[in-house]
Amino acid sequence: MCFKECSQKRARHRKSADVEYQIGDSVIVNGLKSKPHYNGQVGTIKGEYIPGKDRWPVLLLDGAILSVRTSNLTSSLGVRI
Repeated sequence: MCFKECSQKRARHRKSADVEYQIGDSVIVNGLKSKPHYNGQVGTIKGEYIPGKDRWPVLLLDGAILSVRTSNLTSSLGVRI
């Protein structure tokens, strides 16, 4: 019964994990619901991807370090700040 629903969740996870960031990449945080005050802030990828959680460690300009889902990050390359 869970097969279709579970496989759809896994497919979504794989799709979001296809985005490749490298340590030092500049990103913009967006779509956070629990901490919306961080949305729109620029940060830097500070560590390795955490595949089990689909998250990246991000250091924001204000010094905060967040563990952010791939789907909540956008590359800031080419974005004017």
